[in-house]
Amino acid sequence: MIHMARKTQRTRRAVPVAAAVSSAAAALALLAMPLSCTKSNRPEPQSLTVNVPFVFSEQLDPRAVVTVGDQVVSEHTFGFHSRESIKTGFSSVLSDVDFDKTHNTIEIRPLRPVLDGTGAPIAMQEICSSLDSSLKASVHSAIAPLVTAIRCLDDKIKIEMTTLPANIRFLFTLADFAVFRPATLPFSPKHHPKSGVTGPYSIDAMTTDQVTLKLNPHYPAHLRANGIAEVTFRSYPASEALSKISEWDAQSSPLNYLYGYTLDSGSLEKLKTKGYRIRQTPSEWLVYLGLNPSVSAPDRKIFADAARTWRKEILSQSPLGVPAYSLSPSDRPFGLKGDPADLPATDTKALSRVYTLGTLDEWAKVPMFAATLDHIKKRFPEMKIKLFPRTQMNELYSSRVSIVLSPLGISPADPINDFTFLSELSDLIPRAELTKFSTESDQNRFNEGLLQIEKRVIAANRWVPLGHFPGVVAEANWLERDESLAWAWGIQTWTYRVSSK
Repeated sequence: MIHMARKTQRTRRAVPVAAAVSSAAAALALLAMPLSCTKSNRPEPQSLTVNVPFVFSEQLDPRAVVTVGDQVVSEHTFGFHSRESIKTGFSSVLSDVDFDKTHNTIEIRPLRPVLDGTGAPIAMQEICSSLDSSLKASVHSAIAPLVTAIRCLDDKIKIEMTTLPANIRFLFTLADFAVFRPATLPFSPKHHPKSGVTGPYSIDAMTTDQVTLKLNPHYPAHLRANGIAEVTFRSYPASEALSKISEWDAQSSPLNYLYGYTLDSGSLEKLKTKGYRIRQTPSEWLVYLGLNPSVSAPDRKIFADAARTWRKEILSQSPLGVPAYSLSPSDRPFGLKGDPADLPATDTKALSRVYTLGTLDEWAKVPMFAATLDHIKKRFPEMKIKLFPRTQMNELYSSRVSIVLSPLGISPADPINDFTFLSELSDLIPRAELTKFSTESDQNRFNEGLLQIEKRVIAANRWVPLGHFPGVVAEANWLERDESLAWAWGIQTWTYRVSSK
């Protein structure tokens, strides 16, 4: 329940989100010149096209982001109270966020009035409603049962909880907890295009293959490194990564995102010779085989045992990858570091019936995926292989498919967020169990609980992790990223300026 209260001591109002500024520096930041004014011999472009292998929805709800493309668009469209900054860690953006574990409370103090894309202020009550909606409607967070009250005061929002989970800071960096007007969701170019905006850009056009964004002039200038008027995200098929690298040049294609599993041994050097700076985010992607409950336990064991023996050869096709033994990378406290010691030798038994394995047609052309499919066809010739176009991605997780070959984006912040995407595990890991770990306040118990889930999933042969891969960003050398504004992954176009070097 949302409680409204009057408080007369202070009269500060609310604010949206974008990058990262400490509360101590907020006053100075208001006096600073916009970063786009940095002197450079090269003029700032009026438009920017970013090449990405993501697909997009045609409407957006930050509480229910299910594709990487929608995540990227959310981060450009909605402002955030706080984010995990590369340079400063957990940092204020539009608001100071304080976690009080002694009293199990969260206080959110907007740093300045929050304006929408029309320049109109967003009332504190709407920001409270936004947080209340996030807690109740988020598909990635299960902490709503812990909330006893959300109190709206003149200068702050106070969330009272029975306990603060160990990963509470990370949850507040998700798009689910961005600043938005609940009444404007789901958001689209035709649905409240200006009044729904709280971030650095508004959506001008949006299809499954392309999104065009327009600069929001009412977003705080000190939270942007440039004043580029228009940004277009253009999607390309993952299977075309190598040919795109040959086509791109740093002048006309200054920002590009690539999946690490689509690249060969010469890709990064080739990009460097073309005037790009390369930035990698380790273990940003997992490639895995997921087996749903329609595959019998004996057949899961036969298939999974065979697939594990292919891992090394499959990874030889994608040199940026490292072996994966669980959903979480092995360098995290809840990631497995090897296959179970009692893994039996592969036998030659056939599966008890014919199953359908699904993947996207564009993924099937990526060398690592192609090698995986070749092994499957040789070992299980009776297996049906179904290739779907990217517009039918949801079919991979339908009853028409028993085994899926897919990548999965791995959150750098909240591991429970990753488990919620694996709908094929819902019978093995009930939502209530994820809620239990979401609400765990002790970090060691949190880590141990997730490690046990990983072990259970592997023991049940419900997924076969193949490899972890980096996300790769190719940035033109004439662009410079302000890492005090940048977040831990992907591409945030507002954080770049034309280099002064």
